[in-house]
Amino acid sequence: MLAMKWFQAALLSAVLVQGAAAANVNVNISANPQAALPKNTVFPTDGQFTQNYDNGARKLLAHFKNGLLDGELTRWFDNGNKAQELHFVGGKLHGMGMMWYKNGQPFSEKHFEHDVEHGTSTAWYENGQKKQELTMKHGEIVTQITWDKQGKLTSEFSLQQGKRTGVALGWYENGNKRSERVFENGELILEQSWDENGELIQ
Repeated sequence: MLAMKWFQAALLSAVLVQGAAAANVNVNISANPQAALPKNTVFPTDGQFTQNYDNGARKLLAHFKNGLLDGELTRWFDNGNKAQELHFVGGKLHGMGMMWYKNGQPFSEKHFEHDVEHGTSTAWYENGQKKQELTMKHGEIVTQITWDKQGKLTSEFSLQQGKRTGVALGWYENGNKRSERVFENGELILEQSWDENGELIQ
């Protein structure tokens, strides 16, 4: 059942990535997995499972061992570009998981240990600019850094027991700073704002 759950989830996230330009970075690959599961499909106990587009182009390739996902699971867009690549060991996500935009730019990179995110998790905008970087420890966020599409830092936090400590920044299109908020142990301790000309408002 666990392998099937993740298989369904992987299929769903491949569908979600096709709209990734407007998607939240933290795509939940386990949300409503039934939505993308091929109907009336029999999966092998051992060996490969493949699925093609109507034009014959490869859409999905998955590997099973003893009835569990084991090895690489790959999805492609209908234009031939890779959409997703996950790695399984004994039915559990283990190793690096990648997703791409349809134009070939990377969308996200995550690392798993036995179904749990652990390590550095990175997301990008469709223009190739880095959007977010998380440090994960056994499924919990330890640090979080975000940037806007122009590469400007917008936030940098560390989290302890779910409480933020760090800074959140906002910018005008002309490059001037719009706002700065400083948090400590989840509490807002400093907030400043500027107008578009750089004059302090508060």
